[in-house]
Amino acid sequence: MTGDTLRSTRGREAVKRAFDHATHPLTADEVLATVRAEDDGTTTSLATVYRTLAALATHGYLLKDVGIDGKARYQQSEHGHVHYLRCSVCGEVQPLSFCPLEGIEERLSRESGYVITGHRIEVTGVCPSCVAAQRDVDHPMAGQLSDTPPRTP
Repeated sequence: MTGDTLRSTRGREAVKRAFDHATHPLTADEVLATVRAEDDGTTTSLATVYRTLAALATHGYLLKDVGIDGKARYQQSEHGHVHYLRCSVCGEVQPLSFCPLEGIEERLSRESGYVITGHRIEVTGVCPSCVAAQRDVDHPMAGQLSDTPPRTP
């Protein structure tokens, strides 16, 4: 980070490093766990992580997204926007390899007169592992999932 925008500290650098190999957006708790696992001699609190995440998002290093579960998740801004599948049972997050709204934004803009500035999509469902777990009678989730998807009105 440049000195004229946001001062570089060991704590901030540790938080930034937490995103180096992240395969999905991270919550503050996940960042803290990663920073503590790295343990380079810095003592970082959850409050410090929250302040650092806010500062890094404000300065454009991170993108912040609040999911339908109310949790804020962060990802490096250089990756651009990404949409995710989120398991509503275990919380697993899987990135989509495409944007489902490509092309639709232009049509929406043309038909509505709006200048489209962005969008958010979060698709929830039950991951294959949780579906398989329901078939294991000894598993705590057994019987919580049905074999057929819920109907929508």
